[in-house]
Amino acid sequence: RDGDTPAVFSPAPSVKSPVVSRNLRNRGLSDRFFIQSKRDAIGAGVTAVCVRSPSACIGLASGIIQIVDLEEQRVKLEAKVLESAVLGIRWISRTTLLCYSSRETPGTKCFVNRVVSFHCVSGTVTDVRKFSTDERAQIRGIRCSDSGKYLVVLMKDKPSELWDLVTYSIIRTFRFASEVMSLEWSTMSLAIDSADCGEDVNLNNAA
Repeated sequence: RDGDTPAVFSPAPSVKSPVVSRNLRNRGLSDRFFIQSKRDAIGAGVTAVCVRSPSACIGLASGIIQIVDLEEQRVKLEAKVLESAVLGIRWISRTTLLCYSSRETPGTKCFVNRVVSFHCVSGTVTDVRKFSTDERAQIRGIRCSDSGKYLVVLMKDKPSELWDLVTYSIIRTFRFASEVMSLEWSTMSLAIDSADCGEDVNLNNAA
């Protein structure tokens, strides 16, 4: 695909680190783990974490992500995927994940927003959402549908966006009645937690 670029990535040192509490995992809490900052394991400046057992992805302020093997309790891969801090991560399959960044350009009140996908096997970074000019609004969050086919990009002070992850194209934009605090997918609807009350946005017609 045009725009695909290889990430600067390499296997991380094979160092065991107490990333996972086995006691918690034995109690059925496999998606909870503790990160103990060690220079030879988890990088400094953790900005985002997302778990999809048996792996977890950790985003750093440097734009690097680290893939942690929860079974072996070690960092098995790291890659430079963004130019600024990784603010959010979402797995869309066992080998592919999405990351986003939103960096304010000094003195302009504009933002450089990027959403990229990263393939853990090939190391390929692909732009999902990138504009040639800076934007007046920043990305506040991303949410993928369970099927991995659709993505909602939540914007601040701007309509949010629904994207097709197969074609990497925007399907539609939509506004919410009030400021959105969080959102999650429920089939082809979005469950919205807004500043006033909860609401559902049906996206069936968008597909």
